[in-house]
Amino acid sequence: MHMDWFLSEFRDRPLSSAMLDRIRADLAAARDTGLKVIGRFLYNSGPEDAPDAPLARVLAHLDQLRPVLRENSDVLTLLEAGFVGNWGE
Repeated sequence: MHMDWFLSEFRDRPLSSAMLDRIRADLAAARDTGLKVIGRFLYNSGPEDAPDAPLARVLAHLDQLRPVLRENSDVLTLLEAGFVGNWGE
């Protein structure tokens, strides 16, 4: 299953505990139903949307996501590039 997590509200701040918990819950639900996930993180959904987060923020978000993704590696088939551009380019 393809799953997108939009991080637009976190362009200028760390990911909240609630957001990290939501990602965990999404992955747990996939596990419970026997699905595998193709995941992608995005800051915008189209050219008219606000810009991506600055590189330093993206790297900080990756640090925050690392333990969540490792905990759920059994459910993740792959992660699309995401983070940069409208479609992860």
